[in-house]
Amino acid sequence: MSANIPIAAPFRANQFDPEATMSQSSSPFISATIRGNQRRLALWPHGEPTDGALNEVHQMVQRAAHAVSLYDRLRIGIDEDQRLSDSAKREDIKKAALAQLSRIATAHNNLHREATDIDERRNALLEIKPYAQGDFSTVAIDLALAATLRSASTADALKAIQADPRVADAVARLPTTLTGIPESVKARMLNEVAAQRNPGEVKELATLDEALRHARDGLANAARTIAQDANLNSAEFAPFAHIGSGIEALPAQATEAADEPAETA
Repeated sequence: MSANIPIAAPFRANQFDPEATMSQSSSPFISATIRGNQRRLALWPHGEPTDGALNEVHQMVQRAAHAVSLYDRLRIGIDEDQRLSDSAKREDIKKAALAQLSRIATAHNNLHREATDIDERRNALLEIKPYAQGDFSTVAIDLALAATLRSASTADALKAIQADPRVADAVARLPTTLTGIPESVKARMLNEVAAQRNPGEVKELATLDEALRHARDGLANAARTIAQDANLNSAEFAPFAHIGSGIEALPAQATEAADEPAETA
């Protein structure tokens, strides 16, 4: 195994005790079978969602776990094929590994799109309707409110924004130079207002953010588990190195499945 490829990334210390033992049915982990052992890939304390964004995120990490187990079954079939030389077995195992890594890369890209959708939902909570053409009265009211805010302390401005949706709308529409509220403070205030107006939605988004972190960990662990077992070198693993990073979608090179040997019964 090349020393350049990291082994399956360790879970964060505050996620769970790695020595803890639980039955698979009660364990809040997503696992996969590799060489006869259950490998924990991700913490998943979110149950078995059946619909919505949480279900989509859950499906992505489940697909990654399935890819690990499928790779392992393919590897067993290759190892047991007496017609193959040792070198042929190594090459076929690498092909099987690359094919399953491509599937995990596809799951990574789907997860990236899901994360983008979740961000759009979050942004929509703060969306304020712009001024309608010719609506001079709303502009005048906003400017009057801004004048009041400029003379208020930050604490009093926050109270006004929380107490009156009309003030919050004015702050969102007007530039900070007119309200006297710094951009960073404005963003914090509006986030608090969004949480106040949409507590259920904000709570769901917080759960989805946590689920995305767990799913990314799971995808990264799945990819590294396969790469380590198949003895891929750093160049072979390079197209998949950012799986689970959350940085960006992977290029087509990573999601184009390599030829893989058929699974043997």
